[in-house]
Amino acid sequence: MSSSSVDITALTASQIIEYSSRSSFSMATDAYDITSNHGAGLNTSTKTINETVGVISSLEEQLKTIQANLEQMYVAALSGAQASADSADKQDAYAQLRSLSAGIDQLTNSYKLDDTRVLAGQTFTFSSGNGTVSYKQGNLSSSLEGGLGLSEKQEGRMATLDIDYLAYMKNLSSSIYEGVEVSEASYTMPKNATAALDEGNYYVKVTYEGENSYVELTSLDGVVIESQDVDLTGVGSKAIQFGSGLNIDLKFDETDLASDYDWETDGGNELYYTVEIDETYEHVLKTESDGAVNSTTSASLSSYSNYMRGETGKLTFSVTAKDDDDQLDTGKYNMKVEYNGEKSAIWLYDSNGDLAGVQRGIDMTQDGETEVDMGNGLVVTIDNDDFTYNGKKTKNVGVDYTNGNAAYTDFDYATYAKQVYEAYQQVTNQLNLLYQADEAVTEKYQYLQQATSSSSTTSASVLAAQSISSLLSDLAIDTENNPFFASSDATASLSAAASSIFGSLESNYTTISDADYEVLARYY
Repeated sequence: MSSSSVDITALTASQIIEYSSRSSFSMATDAYDITSNHGAGLNTSTKTINETVGVISSLEEQLKTIQANLEQMYVAALSGAQASADSADKQDAYAQLRSLSAGIDQLTNSYKLDDTRVLAGQTFTFSSGNGTVSYKQGNLSSSLEGGLGLSEKQEGRMATLDIDYLAYMKNLSSSIYEGVEVSEASYTMPKNATAALDEGNYYVKVTYEGENSYVELTSLDGVVIESQDVDLTGVGSKAIQFGSGLNIDLKFDETDLASDYDWETDGGNELYYTVEIDETYEHVLKTESDGAVNSTTSASLSSYSNYMRGETGKLTFSVTAKDDDDQLDTGKYNMKVEYNGEKSAIWLYDSNGDLAGVQRGIDMTQDGETEVDMGNGLVVTIDNDDFTYNGKKTKNVGVDYTNGNAAYTDFDYATYAKQVYEAYQQVTNQLNLLYQADEAVTEKYQYLQQATSSSSTTSASVLAAQSISSLLSDLAIDTENNPFFASSDATASLSAAASSIFGSLESNYTTISDADYEVLARYY
């Protein structure tokens, strides 16, 4: 095991929630290259036995770190696969799997020789002082093509909400800041990728005009990119979703505005927020059977008919999803819409017929769109197109809901455990190849020492004296007394969760892209 391994057998509740979030372990696109050949076609040669000793020792340290991560991942996957595992157990296991696999990516991305990510593929020609030995390092990345295949890096965006100096100066003359607030911003990649926002800064501009208010997404120069109408009368909150992928939560309370405030005559009815968009690669687990985990929260209608006809006109229904503290489970639902003028209502039932949400007192007589937040992650929009009806009328509509924040409930832990074990074998086989290269270097060097009648023999073998082939031959995944975990402190010495991995790998494991081999060798 690596000497810097840290126990992550117990995560805090906040860590579990954080590590399960889609945005956790995202990496800036300029910090992670997924397009290169990963060094597979490159060859690095050492010039002296000291250089060889240093490189082999350093490689072994990194391989054993990855191996330790995989051991912990195997334990976590088996834990999530147990029949007795409840939702909390699965979320804990999922969080550990994400943090440890992201740690593997962090290591393979940052550990370099001659600016090449060695652990993502490289060929070495080791000098022994008496000939050379060839060693091929395979791709051990969690997510890169040709690697361990445990995750994917998917293109994404991260939105950060702020009020910069220019926005602050603009807001000084606003009379609505007491009653209107953009409380949160997030980003979801749109289905049409060409509509995605480029990396950079934007303004979210709220213009208060009562029921005819609107929100604009603009450039810093004021050029309008998108606009959404919103009714800001009364007290409430609105989830605004722009077609470019930006989502904002808007809170408003007219009672907090000055009692004599008149936007038409007084002005000061504009509010500005700055949104920074960063391009990222999101870290997503995947299985061979199911592919990448769907960790995007979404909702759609599953019924062919999504409208209600009246004596004139019609009501059209649509749904969207939002991330809430209390969200629906992934599944199919029946939405019952009861029209009763200004006292209309919406009921939501799960597949078992149990009530999953209800909103009453909805005024469906207003022309245009009325947005109804069901308070459970589902937002229903009712579009009144000259609809009139004298009396009550009911419409049932099917809804498909995906809770991206609870992707861990549907994850195939048993299949993933098998993949992790196969990855462990791959890393172990790589260690065997490194051992064999070291033994060949040692043998050649000893021949040289004997031939020159040296008074002492220096061995280049700096590797651990464990028999990996014996371990594999004895290993039986399904037996209770698995020697894979026979050590009493096996789980206590495993590699760190992302908070430790991301914070300590660079300091604990030397990045040696610029180091001279002879200088490097002195440290091993």
